[in-house]
Amino acid sequence: MKGNAVARSILLSALFLAGASVSVLGQTSPSVLANAASAFSNGKAITQVTLNATAQWTAGSDEEAGNATLTANADGSYSVQLQLGQSERTEAQTSFASGQSCTWAGADGVAHAVAAHNCMGSMAWFLPQVALFGNQQPSAVATSIQSATLGDGATVLDVGQQITPADALVTHLSSMDLYLDPTTYLPNGLAFNIHPDRNAAADIPVQVVFGNYQTVNGVSIPFHIQRYVNGSLQLDLAVTQASAN
Repeated sequence: MKGNAVARSILLSALFLAGASVSVLGQTSPSVLANAASAFSNGKAITQVTLNATAQWTAGSDEEAGNATLTANADGSYSVQLQLGQSERTEAQTSFASGQSCTWAGADGVAHAVAAHNCMGSMAWFLPQVALFGNQQPSAVATSIQSATLGDGATVLDVGQQITPADALVTHLSSMDLYLDPTTYLPNGLAFNIHPDRNAAADIPVQVVFGNYQTVNGVSIPFHIQRYVNGSLQLDLAVTQASAN
């Protein structure tokens, strides 16, 4: 997690934080998604990807290092297991078909429900391609494609997803933006909001930055993943092993 890869990821995250302007894209949604699906697995159907990684967790002045196991499934379910020093944390989301519910657990292993307004995303934040191209998303999830210009003038493809039809609040709560490199069609970032448990109207921005893509079993997988919460780097993952089937 050193050198140019880290510098590039931090710069890219800063660009996301600076915002983006969007315009209607000439390419059609099917062609963009087809190119992205081909870049991900070259047409191979993928049902599950598991990542093992070293992890650096930062919360204010507290920093912890350890290991992580992350699994993303085509049915929309995923799990994250963090072993950080003396602490543990698990994040999990159930499948689309189950109506999606989210939980988290600490070192005691007791599962706690995540507020419903923080469980409306349709993709695993660390590897959204698995669900995006799993063809199992509910019909209520709408996908739009736009061209986005980041703060430094760089252009990316913005794949936006949200639940529709719905009222304005649900549409906002379920919105996610996946940024694709316009040349490789591989994701270089994901942006969405989380919210305080008791205030769905308050936004806390989350940006995920992807880099160091490597091919595993014919699947393009980012071996460097960083999650920023409210502008600060919270979780830095360096993948050490990956499997896809």
